Amino acid sequence: MEINLRRLLAAVACCISSSLIPISVFAQTEMDTSAVISINNKQLTIIEAARTICRNVGCHVEMSTEVTGYETVINVDFFQLTYKEALREVLEKNGFTFVINGNCVKIMDRIPGTSLSGMKLTGNVVDEHDKKPVKRASVRIKRTLTGTVTDIKGEFMLPDVRTGDVLWVFAPEYDSSTVPVQGDRMLLQLTKKSRRLAPFDVPPVFVHTPQRGDHTNVSPIPAADIVNQPVGNPLLTLQGRVPGLFITQQNGIPGAALKVQLQGRNSISGLNEPMYVIDGVPLLSGWTFPISGIQGGAGNPLELINPDDIERIIVLKDADAAAIYGSRGVNGVILIYTKKGAYDSSGISLRVTNGLGTVTRRLDVFNTPEYLSMRSLAYSNDGLSIPDGRSTADQTNADFLIYPRSRNVSWQKVLAGRPSQYMYASLSWAHGGPRTNYRIGAGLHRETTVFPGDLFNREATFLVNVNHQSRRNSWQQSFTVFGLTGDNQLIDKDLIQTAVSLAPNAPDLFLKSGALNWAPLPNGDASWTNPLALLDQQYRNKIANFIAASTFSYRISKRFYLAGNFNYNLLLNKQTLVIPVSSFAPQFRAILQDQWMGASDRLHGWLAEPALNYSCRLPGGSLVARVRQVWQHNDGYYARNSISGDTKRTANDVSAYNYSATGILLKYDLLQRYRADLSVYRESSSRFTKDHRGNYALSMELGWMFSNEEWFRQRLPVIDSGLLNVSYSMLGSDDIFRPYGPGQALSDGRVNGWPPDSALKWGGVNKFAITLQTGIKRSQLFFTASYYRNDAVCQLPDGENGNFTVGIRNSGWEFLLKRKHINNPRFMWSTEANFTLPENKLLSFAGLEHSSYAGDFFVGQSIDIVRLYQSAGMDMATGYPQVMGHNGNVLPVDSMGQLQDRQASENLGPRYYGGLLNNFTIGRFDISILFQFVKQMGPEYRSTPPGLFNGASNMGNQQAGILERVPAASYSTILSEQRLTSFSNSTFSTDAITDASFIRLKSLSISWRPNIGARKDQLRVFAQGQNLLTFTRYSGMDPESRSSVTLPPLKVFTVGLSLTI
Repeated sequence: MEINLRRLLAAVACCISSSLIPISVFAQTEMDTSAVISINNKQLTIIEAARTICRNVGCHVEMSTEVTGYETVINVDFFQLTYKEALREVLEKNGFTFVINGNCVKIMDRIPGTSLSGMKLTGNVVDEHDKKPVKRASVRIKRTLTGTVTDIKGEFMLPDVRTGDVLWVFAPEYDSSTVPVQGDRMLLQLTKKSRRLAPFDVPPVFVHTPQRGDHTNVSPIPAADIVNQPVGNPLLTLQGRVPGLFITQQNGIPGAALKVQLQGRNSISGLNEPMYVIDGVPLLSGWTFPISGIQGGAGNPLELINPDDIERIIVLKDADAAAIYGSRGVNGVILIYTKKGAYDSSGISLRVTNGLGTVTRRLDVFNTPEYLSMRSLAYSNDGLSIPDGRSTADQTNADFLIYPRSRNVSWQKVLAGRPSQYMYASLSWAHGGPRTNYRIGAGLHRETTVFPGDLFNREATFLVNVNHQSRRNSWQQSFTVFGLTGDNQLIDKDLIQTAVSLAPNAPDLFLKSGALNWAPLPNGDASWTNPLALLDQQYRNKIANFIAASTFSYRISKRFYLAGNFNYNLLLNKQTLVIPVSSFAPQFRAILQDQWMGASDRLHGWLAEPALNYSCRLPGGSLVARVRQVWQHNDGYYARNSISGDTKRTANDVSAYNYSATGILLKYDLLQRYRADLSVYRESSSRFTKDHRGNYALSMELGWMFSNEEWFRQRLPVIDSGLLNVSYSMLGSDDIFRPYGPGQALSDGRVNGWPPDSALKWGGVNKFAITLQTGIKRSQLFFTASYYRNDAVCQLPDGENGNFTVGIRNSGWEFLLKRKHINNPRFMWSTEANFTLPENKLLSFAGLEHSSYAGDFFVGQSIDIVRLYQSAGMDMATGYPQVMGHNGNVLPVDSMGQLQDRQASENLGPRYYGGLLNNFTIGRFDISILFQFVKQMGPEYRSTPPGLFNGASNMGNQQAGILERVPAASYSTILSEQRLTSFSNSTFSTDAITDASFIRLKSLSISWRPNIGARKDQLRVFAQGQNLLTFTRYSGMDPESRSSVTLPPLKVFTVGLSLTI
């Protein structure tokens, strides 16, 4: 009776005290049920732990008098749990029950002990991507909520587990998972999650990271896949991995330009590149204008990122990019997230890689006997005697009279056969606590070329990241500083063109004295241009890049929070090109002068992006809304200087770009089955005059999770996830090509012959996509199919011809298949395959016939076509190639074809492309194999007409396969007008296009994790390869770049180790 009285008095006291509290005080002590709680490895009694939890949310603890054992000391260690989850962790795990009544948490009697007739279950919990053990992960039996925590090796043991039980697995920094019990030992995998406050948006405001399944056209690439490939530019790790993303490496020079297209081209003359964002900072695209053509074009901004600093790369397409970035995401968005410190994870990580690179393929050219036979036949066809001792040596016959006939040299091996050196090292220190974590990292990368000489690309990077959150998680702050210095020292000319055309019996490069050998003719002139003289033409490019970014999020109330992103980017680029007269043959030096060219660029930009977010629950669903404002400013200063002898030239230019946008974003989820997203932006761009500066961007998305429908579950229970998504976006594009700078306007209002600014307007792009996602979790099979159609209207300035409006359509199908075939602790095998079937079409081009593009396009055909003459075979009388005219007649061999004669065309864009990735784990070995495939056409290698030779220009050798397409009767030492005309026509005919499709073993990675300590991933030894094998029928040197006069992408082999302490 005394016990019941105590309970009654306690309940009455609680009610009376609550009713007497003033309203103002009650508002301050109301339970904060949204707060999350963390306790880091503390020894507390059970009652102390329960009271600590309750103090964080504003409630108090009462105990039943029958309760005993609450003074037992336990180890309390958990991170970011709600108060109910925390109480379960402390109380139910230790055998107590509890009830919550208002602000009172009452601890009830101990759970009676039960002895279940079950088995002992053991296993490991690992990270899904890098297979590292997850320590302090909770593994519970969902039926009883009893469980355990993994040790430092990620191992766990559960007694009394029944067949049919379901395990609930969760850990800090990971998404929780439920897994049915299978056997007495299991391997459980967790997927790492991003810190987020609300289910909407991406890290530009430090809020949400898109994930596949949350959005439909999102392609994440984890860190493990990035470091598995020995590349300097992280973009190259995306080749063959992402549906709809087509990347082409222009050559194998360190720092070479990349051509990047995401779902095709939305304009003819614009950049067409996606937007690059690193930790919320939009990178400066088109950041350098090279004064040397050795790298094949302007640099890519991701060259400035250390691959080992990247946590993951996410590719956004369609409405996912438009909803977040408005018209800035019209060409898609590539998001880069850097590594950060994690809770309860501290240590030093070291990664060292060393290797070498070699040329992937070589062009099959004539050896000396074949070459001299061709040249001899050419002399005979011309009715001339083959040069001998009675002839006078000159530039046209030095291969017979000066060069040794017994000499046979593979110049591709001599000039591009030296292995390039690849070295990479990184060191980082990370520390994580309950509320603050940080990571400091530095990296060094050095890569040489296969060419002779001391040529290299060297980069040094550093990264500092600090994250902090308040005790109740109402405030989150992140600060990142990133820096890079680069030094690229190359030559001005690619030696491959010389290597494939140089006569195979050309003389030695050096004299016995060590001086360059010029093999002089009787008149004293050099009989050739020594290729190593080109090493005197030195090109140097120095880069410094600095990024500072700060993001915050503050929860005002349960439904409102503020978020913001503020960042700054500074890029300095200095180029020099020296062309001394010593790089030319001696006979030309008297009429030439030393040349020096320099370029100095300074670009900087800042971004401010505040946002107000609102979320609430509605009947049957939830609503999330955001109002955001964007201010972005970029400006640049460009200086160009040149000196030739005593002549100096200077040209300076400045540019400025301002973008602003105000947007509202709405997301509504209903019954966990239906979703509707809407975003509207009002944008302004300084690339247009005041009358045309504004633009509206609209994005809509509807989703149906049909696998949550009861009727679907009953009819197809095997499919446990299914989503149908439809999106439509109406965006603008300010990507207008204007080759002039400020201050160059002429008196008539035109700018150097280009239309005045008032004639330019926003382009428009309408994007439609429909996506189907299905998954069978039990067999680990996931499939995604998507159809997209993007209609773009863009403006095309065309000099004195005026301004043209062009309509373009990009459409296609994208497929992705993921399958985990085997998944157990000793052997795992997974496959990921993607396939893209693209198509584009020129919808309209008013006035095409009056533009300078009349010879390039046909309305209704692809914008990737080349207009060609239809080949008519060979003229049997002369052996010269022939082409058809516009009237269907064969053009005479001495008649140069005209524009109207190019009635044929060939699409040089990709017909389809994709990749196949297989990952294996065999004990302590991890193996990753990636194949890339592309179906496309490309131009054949066409050198000079066979039989010609000129020593000064190193012209003479031919591709070995020329005998199959050019009759020997056409070989000649004389370049007649008739022969030149016929050869020129043939170069632009259908006969010059061939199949350039290929299958390439893109990457192979093998790593071993020896057991040297408590952590099985503490040491990792690996070997990696890039571009190892290429299967193709392309007759040129490289099917990817479709060129035979530039260095192809290199075959790279590396070995290394990573160590974590």
